[in-house]
Amino acid sequence: MSATRDRKTTRAVVLISLSFLATVFFLKTPAAATAWGLLPPALAIFLAFVSGRLSVSLGSAVLLGSFVSVYGNTQNLLAAGTGAFVKTGQYFYGAASEPGNLQILGFVFFILSMVHIMTVSGGLHALVRSLQRWIIGRRSAEFVTALLGCLIFIDDYANTMIVGSTMKKVTDKYKISREKLAFLVDATSAPIAGVALVSTWIGYEVGLFSDMAEKFSWGVDGYSVFLDALHFRFYCFLMLFFVFVNVLVGVDFGPMKEFEKSPIAESGDDDEEAGGHLLCAIFPLGLLLTLVFTLLWRDGGGFAPEKSVFSLTDWRQVLTQSENGISILFVSSLISYVLAFLLALFLSKKGLGQLAKTFVDGVKSAWLPIMILVLAWSLKEVCDDLKTGEFIVSVLSDRVNAAWMPLSIFVVSAITAFATGTSWGTMAILIPTVTPLAVAVSGGSYGIYVSLCLAAILDGAIMGDHCSPISDTTIMSCISTECDLLNHVKTQLPYSMIVGVVALLFGYLPVGFGLSLSATLPLALIFIVTLFLLVKSWSRRGRLIV
Repeated sequence: MSATRDRKTTRAVVLISLSFLATVFFLKTPAAATAWGLLPPALAIFLAFVSGRLSVSLGSAVLLGSFVSVYGNTQNLLAAGTGAFVKTGQYFYGAASEPGNLQILGFVFFILSMVHIMTVSGGLHALVRSLQRWIIGRRSAEFVTALLGCLIFIDDYANTMIVGSTMKKVTDKYKISREKLAFLVDATSAPIAGVALVSTWIGYEVGLFSDMAEKFSWGVDGYSVFLDALHFRFYCFLMLFFVFVNVLVGVDFGPMKEFEKSPIAESGDDDEEAGGHLLCAIFPLGLLLTLVFTLLWRDGGGFAPEKSVFSLTDWRQVLTQSENGISILFVSSLISYVLAFLLALFLSKKGLGQLAKTFVDGVKSAWLPIMILVLAWSLKEVCDDLKTGEFIVSVLSDRVNAAWMPLSIFVVSAITAFATGTSWGTMAILIPTVTPLAVAVSGGSYGIYVSLCLAAILDGAIMGDHCSPISDTTIMSCISTECDLLNHVKTQLPYSMIVGVVALLFGYLPVGFGLSLSATLPLALIFIVTLFLLVKSWSRRGRLIV
């Protein structure tokens, strides 16, 4: 392990050094709006793949971008070296101190901390145990596992750790393999957190979208952009549909079928875990959702006499017209966090010392995503200063076929996430880079086409993350379920690839060519159902599905 880490570090140092040396030897003119603007995001992608450390990759890319900017204007190595560090600090400070960004960082922190409190108080485990009462057989055990993966939508990390570790005893009892459990956990973590209207992912995605909305003067906030893109999240919705069809039809294929033939033996007793009050989870989560929707409804003019809370059209108009979505997320998460703290203190009888430790754990868990957010925002500013987007638009706008671009974006995003093992990092790199091109291709305006391209980035990132053996959620799914990592990747990969192909053939490709979503999505659902029915029919006839 140490030797592998040393090799990765050496490769990373070499790659960074070559990037700076190439700049010194070959950059002779100002770098703005030239191919040099591609160097920082390219370094971020390749360095993340080589080193496996997203923070180092993004930080190095920001420093390189600062150096390229200064050196291109001065042609003075000493001045560029000093100026690069100063400029990098300015990028970091600007990203971390901007009021809207601070609210997003606060939202991420309070949500993660609230998840920790609900876990320590036993609320989330009590929620899991209450659902276990509905389990009467193998299929219902799988169904409850998948359902839990959807209900704990607030965070993918919390999802994998809670559902996986809690359901092991139940799935072992009904002879369900750990590989199948790991798939159910992994396939319902990022997809549901990525599309849920309130989750730790939303703060991240909204933060990236907010920058784009402001830069291109779209007249909507980041949350509205997220909601518009939600219509085209084909991979996430199809993966969730795939999971439940797989469970209800009760058949597997490929490597998963072989592991299901020899599941792990039942693990001892199945006594329920003691402690925990259901209300410690229900009340904070319920309050969070209630506050978010109520405040968004009020902010978007929903209390006007002509508006109806039961009208989907009115909801869309209200959510689009809301101008304070980020502030609402922050305030709602803060109030819900306080309620979770009080319930843990008075209802679950947890001591202040234990809750103080939970607060520290929340800080620790929030540190990495917050740092990545700040670095991602900084890299976005670097790309803005170097006019990376404008250069890409000038080169490709007349060459890219608009109809094929959503499909291409999905594939590029999936490959990047697979190589780097991070969906968040992929989003951070591609959104600032691809958005200018999508806007240019769509005629300079914000609309359905831009939403489709943004959705392709998000979905491709999640698919690549699912398939990657170095993804954090892949690894955490294995840890929580005690499943071998390579077995999990081997069994999940065919399922993810199939859903990805369906998302392309029945989603991004036809919609990119202008077909209606209502015409293509039913075909995707029919295809998935038909696939499982055919597999079940072939299995009954004794055919080997490989």
